Amino acid sequence: MNIRYVHQFSLLNQVFLFLLLQTLFMSTVCAQEIVVKDIPSLDKLPVKAIHRIFQDSDGYIWYGTFNGLCRSDGYDVRVFRSDLFHHGLLDDNYITYINEDHEKHIWFGTFQGAYILDKATYRITPVNMGNVSDRNVFSINVTRDGTIWVSTSGSLFRYEANGELLKRYPVEYNHSSQFVYTVYEDKDDHLLISITQGGMYKLNKETDSFEPYFHHEEYRDIEKIIWDETHQCYWLGTWGKGIIRFNPEEQSPERQYIPQPLPVDVTGEATGDTYHMVQDDVYHYLWVTTKKDLFAFRITKDKMLEQVDTSSFLTPGNKMLYEIYKDRDGKLWVSAFDMESFIIDIRKHFIKKYTLPALREQIKANPAIISLCMDSKGVFWFSQERYGLYIYDSGTDRIGYYLKNENIGNLPLWEVRNLIPSHIPGRVWAMPYGSTVFGLSQEDMKMKEEVRIQIGDVTGNPGETSSFFEDNAKNLWIGTTTGLYVYHISTGTLEVISDELGNVAGITQTSDGRIWAVAKGKGIYRVYPDKKTELFPLNKDFTCVDVTTDGKLWMGTSEGGDIDV
Repeated sequence: MNIRYVHQFSLLNQVFLFLLLQTLFMSTVCAQEIVVKDIPSLDKLPVKAIHRIFQDSDGYIWYGTFNGLCRSDGYDVRVFRSDLFHHGLLDDNYITYINEDHEKHIWFGTFQGAYILDKATYRITPVNMGNVSDRNVFSINVTRDGTIWVSTSGSLFRYEANGELLKRYPVEYNHSSQFVYTVYEDKDDHLLISITQGGMYKLNKETDSFEPYFHHEEYRDIEKIIWDETHQCYWLGTWGKGIIRFNPEEQSPERQYIPQPLPVDVTGEATGDTYHMVQDDVYHYLWVTTKKDLFAFRITKDKMLEQVDTSSFLTPGNKMLYEIYKDRDGKLWVSAFDMESFIIDIRKHFIKKYTLPALREQIKANPAIISLCMDSKGVFWFSQERYGLYIYDSGTDRIGYYLKNENIGNLPLWEVRNLIPSHIPGRVWAMPYGSTVFGLSQEDMKMKEEVRIQIGDVTGNPGETSSFFEDNAKNLWIGTTTGLYVYHISTGTLEVISDELGNVAGITQTSDGRIWAVAKGKGIYRVYPDKKTELFPLNKDFTCVDVTTDGKLWMGTSEGGDIDV
């Protein structure tokens, strides 16, 4: 048994439930919300116009500005640049690109060469670029083998993490020097590059040279390549042609490149010039910055793009934006020139308020919920202090009250201490004071009794019900102030595990199928398949128990503290 830490859940649960349910329910249905946030410490940068944004493996955010490289820890900003106090540190302060190698060194580019920053010492070392005259760094990419690829006009340099130059590849198209937009490893481990005006090329590992890869005259300036795992296709962000769906497995060029609708700005003008593109982790939208604005596209069932209205969170109007970068938490960082850069936070869950006007009107008081759950139909079941059991449909704002139901109005549901949903569709389990548990359902907001489990039917010492848990085999385990019982839902039979275990405050099940229970002042019980129990003695005032996916049991006590068993 692995028990690492016990926190004081009881008091926290009571406070949380009180504060939360005075004004709202928290929906258990996955919901999304998109909000725009300010970038932390933006006012500490040397300039607010940001060209590049990068998050390193330690979580620090790096900004490439027109006046130096900046590192933010969320509180303060450190600036690396040539100035009066750091003469000659960099040959140019305009930061064009930022990346990190596998040794945790920061590689960054400028108009006058590339540099390596050692994060341990903050020492900055120029990167050897040979005798090339044009040292304007266009991109820096790191591949899975730890190789660093640096692009300048007419050249693609390949380096070891220690800065050793391995090879220089010429980059030309129609006898004209070009830049490399990106170095990309596809799902088949092919190494691809896309060059300005020249389309995509694949590395021939035998000859160590780049060869044309599905060239198409119309789609040559490919700034970004994204493999969409959800929709099983590639998306290409291009200069001039917008976003293109790409499928290298098709035979004809017309089916390999499928053009998508161009972004349309606030004036109704379409633009195909994309700067940067990412795909979010929640909606799986494609987000693209252009010379006009930031645009989002949803992907339809037939793998075509539809532009998303972003006016609810982005002020409409043309903006001078550049990079859009997705951090490790899935937030999107957008760099801007004519306004402050910002973060788009796409949250998977958020709190939605249900003020329960129908309940307020009925009881002439504020809601004070002591227990709640949601059934499989999306209807909330809750017990209102001093009034008893209610149900609430948040979609229609309808409310139902147990005393107004002829079928269950005579049941002792004036204070239900615990409610849990059942694996059986539409059913919930209700635990009022006493030694009886009820299985309830509702239809058109009318409550109905399905099952009545009376502990006194199988023992002369039932005590008061205190906890319950439905296991993966659809058995309902019931704890009382005297013992532990199991109700077999399939047969409708109640079995005594023991009516002398003590006050059972919580029940749970680990992934191996074993049932665990905690008893106040006695300890932790393990229940074996033959229903025998083993006690691990602990004199704690237990209030609850649960299990995490890593197999650890977590228990709450009224006094807090920690234990290691």
